[in-house]
Amino acid sequence: MRSFKNDASLQTVSFATLSNNLDHQVHAVGGHLKSALQKILSIRPYLQGRDKELAEMVSDIKAFIKKLEFWEQHINGDSRHFPVIYKISQSLLEPHDNRS
Repeated sequence: MRSFKNDASLQTVSFATLSNNLDHQVHAVGGHLKSALQKILSIRPYLQGRDKELAEMVSDIKAFIKKLEFWEQHINGDSRHFPVIYKISQSLLEPHDNRS
């Protein structure tokens, strides 16, 4: 059985690094995670399909990781493709009315 624990070909990516200009408090990090987790949950039933072989599942997961890497390289701080992050970033940039 292959051990992934010490596999040099595997790489971790921090989603928080995609938004160097955003607030990294809990609500902002949650915005990052929500988009990614929604995508993972959407492919989960596909991965759990009947008569699906382990090699197929590994291939599907590797393809998904490649897509994430592509997005990370091409997003360049533009979060419009991630609606939750975009909404949070826009609300943080809006001027607040301090007239009380």
